[in-house]
Amino acid sequence: MTIVDRRPRPGESELHEGTREQALVDVGLDVDVERYVKLYLATVEGTL
Repeated sequence: MTIVDRRPRPGESELHEGTREQALVDVGLDVDVERYVKLYLATVEGTL
């Protein structure tokens, strides 16, 4: 038996309809350094 996942995914509409519904890549260009450091330290210390 073959089971096919027909949920929409990036690139699906491009293959069948010729237009892309969503970008294939999401790139982060900025970082909230203070927030990241606090989150990292809380995670490492186990206080999260």
